[in-house]
Amino acid sequence: MGFLTFQQNGVDDEPTVAPAVESATPVVVSESLPATTVPPPTLAPTPETETLPIQNSFENDTSLKNWQTIGGCDLKTIPKEGDTIIPDGEQVLQANNARADCLSFFQDMPVAPVVGETYTLSMWVYDPENKLLPGEITIWGLGSQNDNSSGRPFTAYNQWHCYQTTYTVASAETTILRAEIYLFAKENSTYLFDNAHYLLGKDTGCPDQSPPPLHNSSFEQNGYYPWQGVNNCLFWVEEDAILAEDGSGLLKLQKSGDECEGVYQAVNGIFTAGKIYRFRAWVRHPLPGSWSGELLLRSSSDQFATTSFSLNGETDWQCVETAIVFAEEMRGGVRADIRFHTPNDIEYQVDNTLLTPIPSPLP
Repeated sequence: MGFLTFQQNGVDDEPTVAPAVESATPVVVSESLPATTVPPPTLAPTPETETLPIQNSFENDTSLKNWQTIGGCDLKTIPKEGDTIIPDGEQVLQANNARADCLSFFQDMPVAPVVGETYTLSMWVYDPENKLLPGEITIWGLGSQNDNSSGRPFTAYNQWHCYQTTYTVASAETTILRAEIYLFAKENSTYLFDNAHYLLGKDTGCPDQSPPPLHNSSFEQNGYYPWQGVNNCLFWVEEDAILAEDGSGLLKLQKSGDECEGVYQAVNGIFTAGKIYRFRAWVRHPLPGSWSGELLLRSSSDQFATTSFSLNGETDWQCVETAIVFAEEMRGGVRADIRFHTPNDIEYQVDNTLLTPIPSPLP
């Protein structure tokens, strides 16, 4: 059994929604990319510089030039199947974490970093088996010190989705920018990638698109990122295949006073007018008692839906859901909150969350 603990400090209670996908630049928290995984700059020579933008759609074997792997990851280009629609061209990149030590694949960007300039990396991701494979795209600034202040989690599912991240050069000691894609799924999982795009500035390489699934929805990654706490919460992810409602991981949250309220995740994308968006979570408290809380789904335009729940002497998992319908197309984001009202010294438990646009009750 393993676990990670973290004290979430000073998070504002007001639901703040992340900006639309084309400008979102989430920051990586420490346990998402452990310091031991930082690749030293000597792994690859300084690349020859080219003029941005640069696009790579993996159309031939040379498109893998200068891409390297950390651990037992297999990379190859494959043709699309039949009339399948892919983001660009006729081929895609297939990445398989063939061994348990597979961590990532990376390429040093063919640019000379300029202090104060912002650089953007975007990439399309897909999982034909819809296993909701987790990962992250990151730009590293390498030099006398290695800095990864840029990072964006992604979830590969059965629709092509474009994710991007940006990095602003803060020091003249940064001599190399490294684009790195982390593969966090369990061993022998296969991801498809296409249309890697390097851009100067915060110009988006991604179009308007529907929101992706919740990241780390069943807490199967090494930690809880990108879930965040609402007001000084102590929470962590623990591995327990017997206790978990789905998979082997679950989130535990201790609410020892009134200040901590729960956890949330911000979701970016274009939300369609008239469509029902449902948010679900499985919740549990291990001791009989009278415990209460609510699910809250709130948009950047301050539309919201909430559903209260109570755990009255129930020690089994309980499924709770809420839903919202937008009267007009909503181009901001939404924030999905799981809140607990009753203080106690025993941890609340959360697992198997889901945000989906289907118009029927969730399974």
